[in-house]
Amino acid sequence: MDLPTKPMMKVGYDSFEIMATLGTGTFGRVRLVKHKENNNYYALKILKKCEIVRLQQLHHIKCEVEILSKIDHPFIVNFLGSFQDEKRLYLVLEYVPGGELFSYLRRQGKLTDEAARYYTSQLVLAIAYLHGLHIIYRDLKPENLLITQDGSIKITDFGFAKRVEDKTWTLCGTPEYLAPEIIQSKGHGKSVDWWAIGVLIYEMLAGSPPFYDENPFGIYQKILTGKVEYPKYIDSKAKDLIKKLLTHDRTKRLGCLRNGAEDVKKHKYFANVDWNTVISKGDTPPYLPPIQGPGDHTNFDQYPESTEDTAIALTGDDKAAFDAFNLFYRGGGHHRHPRLFNLTFRLFKPGRFTSSSYEMGASPSTKLLREAHDVIKHNKSHLDLSARDITLVPPTFVAYLYGSNLTELRLTNNGIAQLPASFGRLYSLERLAIDRNQLTELPFSLNKLVHLRDFDASHNQLSHLLPTFCELKSLERLWLHHNKLETLPEEFGRLVHLKAVYVQNNALTALPFSIVVLPKMETLDASDNKLTMLPEEWDTAFELTTLRLTRNMIKTLPSGLGNAKKLQTLYVQSNRLVDFPRSFLALGNIQNLSLSSNRIDEFPATVLAGMTNIRVLTYIQNKLQGIDATLFSLTKLVYLDLSENAMPELPSSDAESPYTWASLTNLVEVHIANNKLTRLPPGLETLPAVRFLNLSSNALMEIPGCMGTLDHLETLWLQGNQLKTMPTEMSHWTKLTALLLDRNAIESLPASITTLTQLTSMSVDRKTFALLEPNVLTFCAALPTFDIFGLET
Repeated sequence: MDLPTKPMMKVGYDSFEIMATLGTGTFGRVRLVKHKENNNYYALKILKKCEIVRLQQLHHIKCEVEILSKIDHPFIVNFLGSFQDEKRLYLVLEYVPGGELFSYLRRQGKLTDEAARYYTSQLVLAIAYLHGLHIIYRDLKPENLLITQDGSIKITDFGFAKRVEDKTWTLCGTPEYLAPEIIQSKGHGKSVDWWAIGVLIYEMLAGSPPFYDENPFGIYQKILTGKVEYPKYIDSKAKDLIKKLLTHDRTKRLGCLRNGAEDVKKHKYFANVDWNTVISKGDTPPYLPPIQGPGDHTNFDQYPESTEDTAIALTGDDKAAFDAFNLFYRGGGHHRHPRLFNLTFRLFKPGRFTSSSYEMGASPSTKLLREAHDVIKHNKSHLDLSARDITLVPPTFVAYLYGSNLTELRLTNNGIAQLPASFGRLYSLERLAIDRNQLTELPFSLNKLVHLRDFDASHNQLSHLLPTFCELKSLERLWLHHNKLETLPEEFGRLVHLKAVYVQNNALTALPFSIVVLPKMETLDASDNKLTMLPEEWDTAFELTTLRLTRNMIKTLPSGLGNAKKLQTLYVQSNRLVDFPRSFLALGNIQNLSLSSNRIDEFPATVLAGMTNIRVLTYIQNKLQGIDATLFSLTKLVYLDLSENAMPELPSSDAESPYTWASLTNLVEVHIANNKLTRLPPGLETLPAVRFLNLSSNALMEIPGCMGTLDHLETLWLQGNQLKTMPTEMSHWTKLTALLLDRNAIESLPASITTLTQLTSMSVDRKTFALLEPNVLTFCAALPTFDIFGLET
């Protein structure tokens, strides 16, 4: 079967605005980018050509791009194109804002039977689709399944995918998910994906994979032995399905028989599954990820920013080898609703163990000593041992480097379960990265690293820190996110030079009181923990500028937090807040404030008036009954989102007040969707700079003609109201590119709509479509995207 080819169009690096780093990997990093023309967000995977060549991965990258560019499935991430410059290769991918299934599974511990069935049914269809194209995926794991905004999943990371007619022999994948035929080098095909689905179902239901050990080779032994212990709470139908998928004899494995995927779909575990409903995403998802708006990446890990300046230009044959990556961009072919163009995205990052073909020959200890010898011989200050399948760091490695000039050591993404007790003898270290390993504790001697400034121990299994850790008095930046920490030492206040702390995705129930007196602290991220309260007293000399407390269980914010007068960014969405301290009126430097997904029914006017520098205000999904006209005094406001509240009206401009809607001269984007608005307030039409206005899912009866004065408007969402017509003055919206009018009661559209020459996207109801005048219909039909809501295809 030939792979279908999709249409492509050109795009370049200058087409995007770089926003943030979303992930890092062996060859480079993934950055969140915003397209300068359509304002959509994408993931730009930036790969260093020199690293691709050095690690002999060019063929794998070519295969990945070729496969991704020719597949299209609702449960597989979309690849949008590639381009290159002298030093780098760029892959443009969709942005999936909901994060990894792995992160959700870790937070939950394990999933319900219904949730596991929901994700598995989607996965079965995706794998069956790939197999129909003779593509085997070979890297299935929760880290490679991303959760979309609507709660479904998408497979990502096709680095090990391969088109195979019969068998292949490459040893690749993630150890916990490898089928026995891969380990035994017997040659493998589609059967390995069905085995991996069995492992995944078990991990979702039990909370851990069926075969686990501290190092990959221990895992291989358990896989080959084939013994699986099932917790008693796993349903008998699920247990039967897992057993049939984890059958050692691949000729008898479910999914590998004559009927292929149909045998899996007919298993009694899926007895109540309507596969047509699955493919159309008609089932209710078990989880909807919290997303605060376009470009929100809080469901993913935070990474230090850097430049790509370390890349080296290629010459000769190495340079010519990249000629196959011609500049192209996938476009056309799909008239999707503009709201769905938040798209999806996949991270380019390794899993719990390195996915690779394993180097044979010298022992890991010998290889480490060779690396150490090279450091001494060439007087190197940096040593990167990331993704080397290192499971043990011998004391001899530390002894060899003792007295060297080594200032930076990276042991990222190995299988290290323990560091030697003598590790603290590497006195010269200033930057240490031991993230993405299997560490359960840090060595006692670590406090001897007196010059250490940056320390990354994220993505391990740490359950505690020793008090002696707090003797690292030169420490400036600390990454401990994605561990199992339940507490931080009360001695934390001794880290007097600490500027940034990332402890998100742990199990913290409280922060040490001493953390609020750190004199140089600028950034604290304690999101995704179990915090119920914060320290009450906050030092007035606190340098804190960024505080993230998203997805905890905090009911009240301490009034003492008002002393953090330099605070610029405060995220406390998805907690249990019922009010907002009036002491926060002192936070005059606050620029970004998110209080979404709480239980707040009032925003004190006095507090609002004090936040004169605020630029971004997000107040989604609370119980807000209304907002005071004090809002108009926030003259620096750029982005406002008050969606999903209970507001029946908005404040009106008062001629006697010094502040009106017209005072919001910097306000560019406004979202007031899903409220109870029946009319628009006088003065709203005077907003001088608004370009994006979302008033969807209210109860609006009309759009006044005076709204035509919003001549900067580019996007207008009005779907889900009770509108019967649109004003003829809409002809003044000369910059409008997107107009959503579906789910209203519009009987006609004025002829003036045909003057909107910049309009590219529009939606209406089926009934409205049937009533359009011929000239209006001709205009709409010529738009690049014209969606008719409710029209059967």
